[in-house]
Amino acid sequence: MQQAIINKDLMGKEQLYYTKNTYGWYYCKYFTLREDYCHIKDDRLVKEEFCYIDEIDILPCYYYNVDKISFWDINNEKYAVLEIFDITYKLPYKFYKYIISNIYCDIYVKYDISFAGENTSKLIFYDDKDIVGWLEPCTIEIIKNEYIEEDTKVIPKEIENNIIFQDVTPFDKGISRVIFNDFCAKLDSKGNIIQKFNCEDCWFYDEYTAIKINRKWGAIDLSNNMIIPPKYDNLNYLKNNFWEITINDKKGIIDTLGNIILPTIYDNFSYVDDNYIIAEKNDLCGVINYSGKIILPFKYNKLSFSSKKSKKHYLYATQNHSMGIIDINGNMIIPYLYKNLIYLNKRTIAAKLDDNKYILINEKNKQICSQVFEDIHSNCDEIDIYPAKLNGFWGFIDDLGNTKIDFNYTDATQFWKGYCEVSIYENPDIFDDYGLINKDGTLVLDYKYSIYCTFVIDDDRFIVEQDNKSFIIDKKGNVIVDKLYAWITPIKSDGFLPVTLDNGYKGFIDRNGKPLKINKKTLDIPITSINYNYDNLSQIEKISILFDGKEL
Repeated sequence: MQQAIINKDLMGKEQLYYTKNTYGWYYCKYFTLREDYCHIKDDRLVKEEFCYIDEIDILPCYYYNVDKISFWDINNEKYAVLEIFDITYKLPYKFYKYIISNIYCDIYVKYDISFAGENTSKLIFYDDKDIVGWLEPCTIEIIKNEYIEEDTKVIPKEIENNIIFQDVTPFDKGISRVIFNDFCAKLDSKGNIIQKFNCEDCWFYDEYTAIKINRKWGAIDLSNNMIIPPKYDNLNYLKNNFWEITINDKKGIIDTLGNIILPTIYDNFSYVDDNYIIAEKNDLCGVINYSGKIILPFKYNKLSFSSKKSKKHYLYATQNHSMGIIDINGNMIIPYLYKNLIYLNKRTIAAKLDDNKYILINEKNKQICSQVFEDIHSNCDEIDIYPAKLNGFWGFIDDLGNTKIDFNYTDATQFWKGYCEVSIYENPDIFDDYGLINKDGTLVLDYKYSIYCTFVIDDDRFIVEQDNKSFIIDKKGNVIVDKLYAWITPIKSDGFLPVTLDNGYKGFIDRNGKPLKINKKTLDIPITSINYNYDNLSQIEKISILFDGKEL
């Protein structure tokens, strides 16, 4: 694990930064979060004392609802305070919002009988696949802190009457999975509930529905026949009638008939196409096919297919903390010389030499230009200029290293849908110091929005955030959708965006803020009956689909 980095600001006051280990976890006192969920860079300031937290074994642990969530100003920092039983946890509000509110994660408490009744249980956030983060118990000195009432802006009746679900997913082919009271349901893009299930959760696919009953996952077909018994810890449909299954944290693959394609002996999978799977076993990665044949041996610390910007089936490979590029047959393309490699396009790769040195190379490992940069980002789309850092400032270069937008920015993210977030302030605050530029370097949105919270709906609508509120503006900064939402999910499908109110209720709005009108009559349609084929079930499986003596 890296040591804490101490720096001093202009006033001479010590500032403490997040520290992370080699596995991509950020550690601070009271809380620990995974890098790919918290979206923090190494230079993001945290006003907490650093402490070491070891990796934790989350089993056994149990699912709990948070009894109370309140919001406090503690030493001039805003926190969400979560209470379960008599145990109190606190989390900086930005992480409560970005992490807890937006990734549909479950909350677990680590259970240890030796600590029963004591304030020592870790609060764990789990997203059905992995731990996202965890909190340590804490004490809140009420006398020294001020309770913050959340924004009580009056919600228009039209929104209040239609943003009514406990959970929603973005529309996919005209269908969203919603949770309402005690059932899961299919919602169409006209606001009608078209099917209901008495289950804990479900996910819809073209011809199948994965369904969670008594904390185990199974699947039904379009005729509501149970084709896969509910006996798996997790179940994800791949394609071609293949399913990823999880049993006791080990993954495998079955087909729709229940035949084992790959046994549950793997720690993780990455699915790329119909032929190859990146698998992890015993902390090492390799490549297999769907017959279990080893294509690349399990000897790599990390493996990932490079991207559509490279040739097909080129992989980033890491051994002994150095990265190279290989093809699917294990032939070396770029030797293990670098700390990181990023394809910018098919002919240019950004290669990291150490913490502050990036060069541009080609697939023959030849340096393209003599300039050495301090950092380089790829883009999320096909924009042909790339954020780069030089002499402490960010600008934009082409794939030959030529400057296309001057190095005038103190921070920059990545181009996405033709726009990039940037800041010009010396120590940009992640909440209100970022603007948006286009490929020409023209400032489209002024420097007053939160980083990683500006999303492009279309060429004249942007989701932005200020004061911990999401809202929609146009290019002129005019507010189109007011600050009514804790979060607007940046996925527009079938014309609608998922939204979350401060009270936790979810629903959909269009680009102008008009909510999807829910046909309340359809909320009362009958529960769909599931047809179980008892002849194909073991006695244990038969029992598992019974609850309180009744068939689910």
